[in-house]
Amino acid sequence: MRWTCQASSCTSATTRTRATRATSSSSTNTRTSRSTPALQDKQVRTLESIGYGAAPMSPALLRRALDVFDCDFMNMFGAGTEAGLQTVLTPEDHRRALAGEEHLLGSIGKAGMGVALRLCDDDLNDVPDGTVGEIVTRSDACMSGYLDQPEETAKVLVDGWFRGGDLAYRDADGFLYLSGRKNDMIIRGGENIYPIEIEDVLSSHPAIHEVAVVGVPDERWGEVVRAHVVVAEGAAFDEDDVRAYARQRLAGYKVPAIFQVDTDFPRNASGKVLKRALRKQ
Repeated sequence: MRWTCQASSCTSATTRTRATRATSSSSTNTRTSRSTPALQDKQVRTLESIGYGAAPMSPALLRRALDVFDCDFMNMFGAGTEAGLQTVLTPEDHRRALAGEEHLLGSIGKAGMGVALRLCDDDLNDVPDGTVGEIVTRSDACMSGYLDQPEETAKVLVDGWFRGGDLAYRDADGFLYLSGRKNDMIIRGGENIYPIEIEDVLSSHPAIHEVAVVGVPDERWGEVVRAHVVVAEGAAFDEDDVRAYARQRLAGYKVPAIFQVDTDFPRNASGKVLKRALRKQ
């Protein structure tokens, strides 16, 4: 078990131990799959499956990872120690995506075994398919509450249902697609903007290795979109080109007003980007 992980150390450990299964964060997969063009030749072929989670992985980067590792992938989405595993995108779902149903690469799957899952509005009313709602779950993995914190417990547990602030919508086939977190949503001139949509678009640009989108205060609009980017190795970042690329794929009000180039992002122990810290920059 490794508490911190760099692309080179992951590859070396896999080769040395001839591992057959691995579980990692999305950020580790991103760094490893894009660390060097030669990785695919070096990657040991003993890996049979990789489970990933902790943060969204864009469809473009996921396809790259699938090509590099050439094994089964499984997306596991959940709320950690508070509610456990919530949804799963199975290896079969990934194979369907590679066979032509590419939209599934952007999905977090369906409710896991033993999990009752709803998408709800702020009043815990179910929302229809195609409408963004909060992921609310109930299972044996749900906590009973925070120790000696009844007020905090009441905010997230309602009649046994856990609400952790993650937003998603459901398609007609029952697959869920993450929209972000309630506290990450950007409100620009009264329009709700979900950062993950912008991140998926920008991460498909060849000059961008990784991207994180946040809202920042603006006198006119209330908030505007700021995109933090890590430039791909060997690439040059042209802000005008990237902005034009975004305009072709996003509504005008979703196109970042500000681009900031970083060498890396602040992260927690599992590799998840700390957007609260980014907003303070």
